[in-house]
Amino acid sequence: MDQDKALKKALTRKSGDLPYGFENRVMKQIMLEDKKQRQNSYYRSLALVAFVSLVMVAGTGYVLYMFTSFNLLSFLSEIRIPSVSGTMLGFYFYIATIVLILLGVDNIFRRRKKNIEE
Repeated sequence: MDQDKALKKALTRKSGDLPYGFENRVMKQIMLEDKKQRQNSYYRSLALVAFVSLVMVAGTGYVLYMFTSFNLLSFLSEIRIPSVSGTMLGFYFYIATIVLILLGVDNIFRRRKKNIEE
């Protein structure tokens, strides 16, 4: 509260009394704090979405296990992958890895370009 009053008092004074670049430094600091708050809010909401998703998956598993005769281990043991599709599966993983690497590089370049423009 005292900082708000001090900031208002400092900004309402005539610019002749303030040191050179004071307003710019204050505005830069305010913008930096606003950016930090927005990032924190984004990460909190992302963590909340991840937590709720995990709770929903766990709840679904619990309901399936307790109220039905569903058993995940027996279900997974019944899956048979033919040997011919094994080579195709490796190829698909190879292509998916390349795509993920390229998307990551694209994301890095886009962030750098955005930072340069700001």
